[in-house]
Amino acid sequence: RYISGGRIIGMPLWKNLASRIMNKFINLFSGISIAYKTSGFRIYTAPVIRSILTITAINFEFYPQSVIHAHAAGFSFVETPITFKFRVNGKSKMYKLQTIRGYLRMLAQEASK
Repeated sequence: RYISGGRIIGMPLWKNLASRIMNKFINLFSGISIAYKTSGFRIYTAPVIRSILTITAINFEFYPQSVIHAHAAGFSFVETPITFKFRVNGKSKMYKLQTIRGYLRMLAQEASK
C-alpha cells in the first residue's frame, strides 16, 4: 500500500497518518528499507518463522517486530503492491492506547539489544 502501484481505499485520515508515521519511525530506528513494516499481510518461509519464534509481542507490535527479527537474522524482503480497503463492517481490534504502548514497548526492547 505504500509502494508504487499500492492503494488505500476508505481509510480514515488519522489512521493513515499514524500508520505512515510509525512506519517512518521504525525505518529510522531499524534502518530496514521496506515501506510497510506494520502490515500483517505477509508470506513467511519456514526458516523465517523459526527465526521469529522468540518474539514476545502480543498485539499489533508483532508485525514490525517480526520484520526487525527476520532482518537481524539475515533474511531479505520483497514487497508487492496491494490495495488496502478499509473495513465497512465490523469493528477494529486495534485500540489506540494499547497499540501505542505495544509499539513503544517493542521499540524499547529492540533498542536494549
